[in-house]
Amino acid sequence: MSSYSYCENDAFKSVILSEEDDETSITSLGSIDNSVDVSIDSNGPFAASSPRRRNGSIKLPDNSWVELDNGRVSHVDALRLPLSLLEEDPQSKHPGDNGYEATLLASGEISVLSRVRRHSSTFADDEDEPEGHGTAGSTSRVPVYGHPVSSEAAAALFGPPCHGAPSGLLWYAQILPDARVAARSRRAKKILARCLSPDGTPKVRRASPMPVRRADFLSSLVRTADGRWIFSGVLNGWPALTLLEVRAVTVRRVTVASGMGIAARRKIVRVWEAGAGGDGPPVIPDNEPEVRITLRQPRWSPAGFGPTCPGCMFWYQQTRPVPRVLYGTRSVEGAREDASQASRPVPQCTHVHMYNHRYALGTKSDGTQHQESFKDLNTYHTLLFLEWDHGEHGTVVEMGLRNGVSGAGGRSNWCEDRNEPVPELFRLLPRRMVAPWIMDRAELRCTDVPMRNADELLAYLRKYAGSTGRFLDPELTLSSEVRLTFRGQDHIAQYVCNYARRDPSYSEAWKNCQTFACDLFSFLAGKKKTEPYHSLVRANYINRSYWFLYDADKYEKK
Repeated sequence: MSSYSYCENDAFKSVILSEEDDETSITSLGSIDNSVDVSIDSNGPFAASSPRRRNGSIKLPDNSWVELDNGRVSHVDALRLPLSLLEEDPQSKHPGDNGYEATLLASGEISVLSRVRRHSSTFADDEDEPEGHGTAGSTSRVPVYGHPVSSEAAAALFGPPCHGAPSGLLWYAQILPDARVAARSRRAKKILARCLSPDGTPKVRRASPMPVRRADFLSSLVRTADGRWIFSGVLNGWPALTLLEVRAVTVRRVTVASGMGIAARRKIVRVWEAGAGGDGPPVIPDNEPEVRITLRQPRWSPAGFGPTCPGCMFWYQQTRPVPRVLYGTRSVEGAREDASQASRPVPQCTHVHMYNHRYALGTKSDGTQHQESFKDLNTYHTLLFLEWDHGEHGTVVEMGLRNGVSGAGGRSNWCEDRNEPVPELFRLLPRRMVAPWIMDRAELRCTDVPMRNADELLAYLRKYAGSTGRFLDPELTLSSEVRLTFRGQDHIAQYVCNYARRDPSYSEAWKNCQTFACDLFSFLAGKKKTEPYHSLVRANYINRSYWFLYDADKYEKK
């Protein structure tokens, strides 16, 4: 017998999936006293033989996966989805007569399981995320509009106002012009052609500025008691962009029309600004072809992926019996916890190796090869490979663009399943990390790989080398023993966190993968004259190994 129950609160219905012994149940995210038990056939959509089940995972109607840990789940975030997404579910074994769907659909608007936190303190997901906040799972591409949280919830979840520095990350939304505007504006037609899918819906998971319809955006706004306007939903299908403060509305207007060989002149006009007076909602013109919204994430966003785990870094432990992704200072706690549970010392780093390669560009849609530009020929990626005293696996450490992996669908060169439709890394990424990549901000990535030593990693690089592979001209350039006294995995994670927090910026000229790798290699190996691989980067390089040592919170600019 499988039993499901749901709870209705003031805002929406939400559910939690849990398993105890042989009985499966869904209990309320809110008050369990108000839950209602509904019995369904155990051979329903979550049966072991169903296409929705795969080992310890359950596939949901939005195509995201619920992770089970030894058959137990302690918490889940909820995602509001339109009924049309569930009414015709191809995964169902009983189309039109699905007890799970029929029960929840009876109320009209529902909430569907999306992301689950593993039982116990394994830090497998977003344990510091606010309770009761409906969000999308990392693999979900479904935008959510029209169901904002309450004013009190928005204020509590977003946090205090960002007066002065530090401020939150800025994002931009492109308001799509309607047909009336497109009929008289060529610019509006170009925007619609670029931002709309063939079926007329806005394209999802786009780079900033992200397309959204005016009505959808306005229906997702909520005003806090202190006068802030907060977007509450899932913007453009990016799970990390759920609570954003509206800062400004701008339009781009033509001041001098083109003609007679003269290019058109345009200017940016700010039509609404937060705090400029008035209690009404943001003014979003409906007769302008180009309207952009400036949005801001909470104050903690520049320093990391979560409010209580600072540091723009993550550690993907894919060789672990239960793979997981830890971000920020969680990676430090996770290393110690694993050692404690295994009743053995924290792994010690023994050797460090530096590799360089260029990126393979692959083939075009017509099968021809991409031609490398001058910049491509002179762009080298540098990474470090760490060996551990247990000899079971190694770790690749590198710098890249912030959200560079999550924004590309979780595709990492250090994963064999990179080209799968949904790589394992993407399923495990906390939803806070899934956002468009940012060209001027960095993230540090630690990825456990099966390769145990320098020769095995070089063999992996050569396996995927070539114009149709992943790497070009891979080369092992430096190797050394690790000379630090404190070189445990928890220490390495803390060093990387310190570096990430000290300066989260990214620059192709002076702070990039090559400069980070040189800083870390010289720090671990005690090599004073380590320099970047390419001469263009070497000219601007200044060693900043001391960034690894110090707590960024205690740094004060003079």
